[in-house]
Amino acid sequence: MKAVEQHQIGIVVNVTDLTSEYVKYGCVRLPKLLDDDTVRVIAQESQKLLAGESQQLEKAVKFFDRQEWEPLLWTATQNVTILYDILGQSPQLDQALESILADPIVDRLLLDVLGQDYKMWLVQIRRANPGSGCLRIHQDRPGETCLQILLDDVPSPAGSTVLLPGSDAWPRIINSLPFIKPKYIAPWLRALTGKKGDIWLFTRTVWHGRSQADSRSQTVLMMSFLPGCADQNIVIPPPRILEKLGPKLQTALHDRIDRSGSQLAATTELQKLLEANPRFKFWSPWQLAIGLSYLFSLALSVWRFFKRY
Repeated sequence: MKAVEQHQIGIVVNVTDLTSEYVKYGCVRLPKLLDDDTVRVIAQESQKLLAGESQQLEKAVKFFDRQEWEPLLWTATQNVTILYDILGQSPQLDQALESILADPIVDRLLLDVLGQDYKMWLVQIRRANPGSGCLRIHQDRPGETCLQILLDDVPSPAGSTVLLPGSDAWPRIINSLPFIKPKYIAPWLRALTGKKGDIWLFTRTVWHGRSQADSRSQTVLMMSFLPGCADQNIVIPPPRILEKLGPKLQTALHDRIDRSGSQLAATTELQKLLEANPRFKFWSPWQLAIGLSYLFSLALSVWRFFKRY
């Protein structure tokens, strides 16, 4: 399996242009980067893994509190099938993902937007089954960046990831106020559409969600990364899995926290994307939204506490 030939890189894409588009919109598409064999292997192996037996909802709810690497396959209430911690289940898939991270365009782009010593947060496969429901607009962890590979042709927004370009520059409030369905702001959203094998890179601090699916299924493979300075628990595969992975995957799977200057992204604009903490004047309307978000989060935490005990 191979990526684009070296002499074709300048024709296919310019990394500087990709970085500029990422800064402007919070996302960028890398079309025709993967060869047909790589795409075929990723798609076939992903479908094999998704064919397993779905686990219980209770286990899925507790997944992000786990302390050990633990593959989890389940179908969410919106009829979306998700498999977490996919590494180590298919040598062919592991090799394909290694070749993607080793591709010079992907390697340079990740270093530009995340800085040195970035770390892998999650590796997952998601399939929006026919007729599956939408995922409400939300935001994820500051600095979280997702590399998403389309494993089906996605000609329309139906069942696809959608995002609001430029909203990564706004404060992180939607995670606490998840009331917006994609259809309510559809005219302003950008759908991550394309051909099977296309790659999208987007910051997960942008306002994003998933549209209602039609009669087709849409499968994507998602690798999420955090900057090296992120104070976030990273669950690393056990040695029996880690030692079988390629050097790029091994390097990305670490839980070190390094706040030195060498970890910064390539430009000031990209550094701001990682911080995801814009400053506003005291009388800015955003201050009201931030305050409401804080109060809602506090009330939700109290409610969950008493519900638990």
